[in-house]
Amino acid sequence: MPNPPRLLEHRADIEQALRRVGELLAARGASYAIVIVGGAALNLLGIVARSTRDVDVLAFATRSRTRRAWRLDAPPDPLPEPLAAAIRTVGRDMGLAETWLNTEVVTYVRSRRGARGSG
Repeated sequence: MPNPPRLLEHRADIEQALRRVGELLAARGASYAIVIVGGAALNLLGIVARSTRDVDVLAFATRSRTRRAWRLDAPPDPLPEPLAAAIRTVGRDMGLAETWLNTEVVTYVRSRRGARGSG
């Protein structure tokens, strides 16, 4: 019987997983800027110190060509294949859940936004 997926126990685990995704992408000549929220983001900011099973991606960030600003867009569904492949590889190598980096929070935010507007 396979072992259950490992949690991201500490800030260092989250940093390592994200860094490894970045390294795999760089080796393929790809890069993405993501905006994360939730427990993983709070861990990285040093606000909390607790384990988490995933990293929630709320948006992709794109630097404006004309201004020094970033534009935020909902992440594509499905994620771009180079990113999805890097996520799978890191998850497998670190023993994490297949969905350790996901965009499920976007569905939640959209449903909450819709619930507020229907009253």
